[in-house]
Amino acid sequence: MFAPALIACVIGLPSTAMTSRGEERAPAANPADITPPWGTFPKPGAGIEVAGELVVVDHVNRRFGLRLDGDFNKYRYFNDAKLKATMLPYGEVWYHGAPADLADIPLGTRLQGRFLLPPKDAPPRQLPSDQEKAFPPPLHDRALVVEDGFSHERRRGRAFRIDKLEIKRDDISVSATQKATIERGPIVLTQVQASGQPLDGPPDTPKDAAYTVDFSTRVWKDGRPGTLADLAVGQVVQANLGWAPEWGNREFHCLDIWIDEASCQVAIEQQRRLHLRRMRHYRLPAWIEKVEYEPDGSGLLTLTYFAGMDRQLYDEIQAQDPYRRLYRADPRLRIIGGSQGDNGAGSHVLKVHVDPAPPPGSSGITQEVRVGAGNHEEGLRPGRFIRVSHRSWPGGILPPEWLLPFPFPAEKENPLD
Repeated sequence: MFAPALIACVIGLPSTAMTSRGEERAPAANPADITPPWGTFPKPGAGIEVAGELVVVDHVNRRFGLRLDGDFNKYRYFNDAKLKATMLPYGEVWYHGAPADLADIPLGTRLQGRFLLPPKDAPPRQLPSDQEKAFPPPLHDRALVVEDGFSHERRRGRAFRIDKLEIKRDDISVSATQKATIERGPIVLTQVQASGQPLDGPPDTPKDAAYTVDFSTRVWKDGRPGTLADLAVGQVVQANLGWAPEWGNREFHCLDIWIDEASCQVAIEQQRRLHLRRMRHYRLPAWIEKVEYEPDGSGLLTLTYFAGMDRQLYDEIQAQDPYRRLYRADPRLRIIGGSQGDNGAGSHVLKVHVDPAPPPGSSGITQEVRVGAGNHEEGLRPGRFIRVSHRSWPGGILPPEWLLPFPFPAEKENPLD
């Protein structure tokens, strides 16, 4: 009923092979794609690219579901085959060109990302029978990066050129005495360099994709809301895409279109400020690389901060004031500390090292901190996760859904599965 090889080609999943008896055989997993043990970052280039509409979100546990881009296969689309994925602890989320949280991204937004295989010791994920062929093994469902189209194109220095635009005005009857006018029509978008020049290589936009705009499309001009009348053939724009009735046949609707750099910068700065506020309250995530115990019971901890945070936060966490508070966390980055939260362990920064070419998931910023004997707790071990707060950042208790009770999770427990 399904064509797994075609599906795999469209979304980047490995295609299946055939045995001598004509049976499908799962391909061997690429070792580099397997999520490495906690304390080790993935290798550059690991994982596969996947794109789809965001349809399910559990932002507290950093889980989400994507309706994959259409492949002209109506069975996959109408059988509601969703890729259910989990953000890796060091996984990055980007929205409107700035760091973000899954909670920031509206449902219905088309996202693109890079996904890894589960860790070796993770139990296999059981899929409904009608989805097994839509997602042939091995199943890449650990997200290293997810981002909206705006972020994805700008990160690579690309944009879209409007090559054709047909806006029609249709009058519809709302009642016997009332009418409404709906503006809608197709738009042809061609991927180009951000400068408007043609690409040096082939485009990576969905092949045979069609795009639409209508009265719901948010157009941004000069940093303010515009209208469809502001769109014109030849403009170089950024766009965020979402669901359209022919999604299964690779039709996308333009949710937002930014037609100038001023509008892009407004969107970036708004999201950046939201991110700064959240992370100063929720603290920066990191993990413990190494622990050295001292005779007096204190410890020297080597911490590495994760990628995907705004540069201003990294600058603040490296500020001269050496005092930091460490909050124990689990792989979902929820703080462990019971209903009242964890007051954190006080520490002092001794050394800072910055790797100019860090691996995926790493910020490249490593700090050696000293934790006193009275604060060196069970959760501060190599491979454990923490959140780190600067003295100047606001304190207070986080929402209860972000807090986990004692005791600390068992060594082999993997809350991501």
